[in-house]
Parts: sequence; C-alpha cells; structure tokens
Amino acid sequence: MDAFIKSPNLPEDKVTLAVVDGRVRKSIIEEMGRMGIEVIKADVCKDLYEAVQGHADMFMHHLRGKDIVIAPNAPIGTRNALSKHGFNLIEGDRVITRKYPGDIAYNVARAANYAICNKRYTDTKLLQCLHDLDIKIIDISQGYAKCSICIVNGDAFITSDEGIYKTLIKEGLDALKISPGNIELKGLDYGFIGGASGFISGDTLAFTGHLKRHPDYAAIKNFLEKHNKKIKNLDEYELMDTGTIIPLKEQKGEENC
Repeated sequence: MDAFIKSPNLPEDKVTLAVVDGRVRKSIIEEMGRMGIEVIKADVCKDLYEAVQGHADMFMHHLRGKDIVIAPNAPIGTRNALSKHGFNLIEGDRVITRKYPGDIAYNVARAANYAICNKRYTDTKLLQCLHDLDIKIIDISQGYAKCSICIVNGDAFITSDEGIYKTLIKEGLDALKISPGNIELKGLDYGFIGGASGFISGDTLAFTGHLKRHPDYAAIKNFLEKHNKKIKNLDEYELMDTGTIIPLKEQKGEENC
C-alpha cells in the first residue's frame, strides 16, 4: 500500500512514485519502472530557459506528505498528474520567469528540519509554509540550491558549490565538496549533482547515469557508505541533471498508513 512521503526527499521505505524531467533518457525511465516506481514525467514550463524547462525542482517544492507548493505557471499536465495522485497543490505567490533570479523561487533544498535556499528570491508563500512547520532556513547566495545539493540525510550533503559547502560546515552539518562539471545538462556547460540524484528507498540513492563516470566517484561512494547509503545507477551513461529525482510516495504496510 502506498503512502505519501512524510519528510521531503527522504523516504523511509521503497519509493513507488517519483517526478523527473519528462525529457530524461528512456533507459532511466525504464529502469525506474523495473523497480516498481511510477514516474510522473514533468512537462516543460516554457517560461523557463530550455535546459531546465522540464526540471520539476524549478517549479514545485514538496512540503510534506500530500502538500506541494507549486508555481502559478507550472505545467498543467504536471499539475493534473499530481492532483490525480491525491496531492494538495498550494499555489505559490511568485510566477517563475526565464531570467535569473526569477527562475529560482521554488528551488529549495529540503532535508528534514532544514531548508537551504537563497531566501531573498524564494517564494514568499513557500517561506511562510516552512516557517509554519518550524523548518530552519539556511540562507545561501547560490540561487540553484536544490540543483546544487545532493541530500544524503537530514544532516549530510554533497555539493560542488564552495559557498554552499562552507555554509553547511559552519552550520555543523556534514558535507562533501566535489569538483564541478562531469554532469550532462543539454544547452549548458554542465549540470549539478543535486539534479542528477534522488532517493528510491530509505537507504538507496539513485543517480541518473553511472556514478563511476564521475571523477569523484570514490569520494562520493565513501561518503555515502559513511552514512549507510547504497548507490543505484539508473543507466550506464554520464550523469544527467534531470531536475532531481523527487520521491513522493513510498510502500507502507496498512498499519503505517
């Protein structure tokens, strides 16, 4: 039996529903299907620039359980798919636009009791919701917070951004700094590790491609093992920034629903 994931990005059990960019490689969608994960293929938002038009982490933020804060101009098809699965869509205040910083209003890296974002440009409705849930905001200068941060658990993160890394360490959190690049994002020089990953179960972090193709594979593997996480490579190619694998539902017994 399915249940809504309580803590965004951090399922406790086997993921059964997730969102990814609908333009992702077919091999990745097929592999997720073989694992019993239903994929909502995010439609493109033509108000964003082409490279990230299908990146769900640009126009929605899973708040908790069935609640999702979503941009007023998020794609209709994606909205309908989420509603069909029983999600409560909370309309954000800010329309996302093509030019930075108008595109980062919902790009917040959420892990347990932390929300990492550029607070100045984050949607005001989303910030209010986070405040109401007593979530600590960690303010950073990097606007593409979720793209840039691979969440490992509520206290551990991987990023190639020096400023984010320093801020996380200053907050007393565990962080691994990796080299930038080596992640495909069509139309741009490269993508980011947060956008190329996401949990598919409580202990397994999936990557959209094969992690061994990244030069920092050994360091990432060791960091994940340190935090008791396994790796799942979704195909054999270079890592691909798909706007994050966003897990939304997981397998639960009736007694836990």
